[in-house]
Amino acid sequence: MANFFEILVSSELLAAGPQVIRKGDSGARMILVPDPQDPTSGWILEVGTGGRIISSSRGGGLWKVKSGRVYRISPHKVLCLPPVEEDRDFPRRYCREHQLPFRAMWCFRSMEDLEKVLQRLGVSLDAINGIKRDGAGRLRYLTSWDHNPSRAPREVIVYVRGLKRPRTYEEFLSILERNSVWVKEDLTSSSPDRWRD
Repeated sequence: MANFFEILVSSELLAAGPQVIRKGDSGARMILVPDPQDPTSGWILEVGTGGRIISSSRGGGLWKVKSGRVYRISPHKVLCLPPVEEDRDFPRRYCREHQLPFRAMWCFRSMEDLEKVLQRLGVSLDAINGIKRDGAGRLRYLTSWDHNPSRAPREVIVYVRGLKRPRTYEEFLSILERNSVWVKEDLTSSSPDRWRD
């Protein structure tokens, strides 16, 4: 199964009682448990094969959830997000709409950092200048193990933090379309350490 998925916690889902919402390859499970004191809330528990709540260095194991909210669930992490169509973080919204992991967002602190990484990946100077002009772009690539023309390319969204953002999501999409670049290098091994699911 995918490392992440999103779930809308509804009152109907909570009323259905405890239920497994994710099963990991290792046997770990995430279980949605309604709060007996409050029908509009519940808990997500991450339990191991022995039935004990898992905790990690990043926290986790037990998360409070509320009815009517969307949660992105991945191993050891539950993140509350706005509904996709209301998400004002445009790179994150793009990833959510296209079922991309959040590690597909590469956020840079400066234009210099962005330019260094794009040059290292072999992106042309014209493409780099376009991405620098608009502060965002999309890199598409095929990994070394899936050079199959029938497979869809993988994507990475690159942008610079702190720049003036597009006012609308449609404007952001047009920037990505204008600054869409094919990269020959396999990005799976060279991706910088950015946000991860």
